Amino acid sequence: MDDSKEICNLIDMFLRDQDIMERSRKTYENILLLFFRWTYYKNIYFKELKKSDIIVYKQSLVDKSELTQVLYLTVIKLFYKWTELNGFYKNIATGIKLPRKNYYGFKKKPLSEIQAKKLLSSFNLETKKSKRDLCIAKLMILCGLRSVEISRLNIEDLKEKNGIIGIFVQSKGKKTKYDFLNITDNTFETIESYLIDRIEYKETDPLFSAIGKNKNIDSRLTPRSISRLIKDHLVKIGLKSKKYTAHSLRHTFAILALIAGTPIEKVSARLRHRNISTTQIYTRYIEKLYQSNDETSRLIENLINKSSKIKQ
Repeated sequence: MDDSKEICNLIDMFLRDQDIMERSRKTYENILLLFFRWTYYKNIYFKELKKSDIIVYKQSLVDKSELTQVLYLTVIKLFYKWTELNGFYKNIATGIKLPRKNYYGFKKKPLSEIQAKKLLSSFNLETKKSKRDLCIAKLMILCGLRSVEISRLNIEDLKEKNGIIGIFVQSKGKKTKYDFLNITDNTFETIESYLIDRIEYKETDPLFSAIGKNKNIDSRLTPRSISRLIKDHLVKIGLKSKKYTAHSLRHTFAILALIAGTPIEKVSARLRHRNISTTQIYTRYIEKLYQSNDETSRLIENLINKSSKIKQ
């Protein structure tokens, strides 16, 4: 390739300007070399590359996973943004769209950190019902539980194991309460306050029961009731879209945990996903969240750690 030396020099300079880990640096390099190897076999000279060529390259990636497509295209976009910023070549990758079909892997919209805080601070705690609803919201947004899992909880499921306070959960698709999940001190204190207000109860009673004139301690909240009460609170803080539901809180837990630096393996275990690829849908959302600002490099770090190895 006549222009291979120039390409290698540009890639080397580009990589030296990226504040990333060595593993990520190598991945960036491999992605760019794969792209320029493709241009070589297509007989496209480096200085003659156009936006239309990148679009054709994008189409050649359709047999790869969406996560891989996003990773490849994002690095190429970063490279050309850098070439223009440093006065080498025009940014021909401007406007190249990332895959959107089934992009996130989930339909309900997660809450931002600000929205999550607003939701948790919206409960007045003056009534037994408000205390109950706050417990439910915290178990979803701080612990990642589903509505059905919360509905199945009994008071006796709140236990201490090896010095850790947590709950035994009957996860989706399981017949027993096998999974033990630790809960934050703050969540435990909220549940404890709620139970004090209940005064009389048996250990085998539902942890969350219906509250009303014609309701008794054994009237377990159904998953539908839990979803409805969370939706009511979301509407109260201005989140009226159909995309915001109780399941949004589980997505919020996963995304905020990953952004905070929690390893994806731990987040996956917490969510009780059978396959870590299910958890990777959240890295795609995070990528979309950051692709338009200066935190793209941090995002790529996350993507690289979750994606399959890229072969030269």
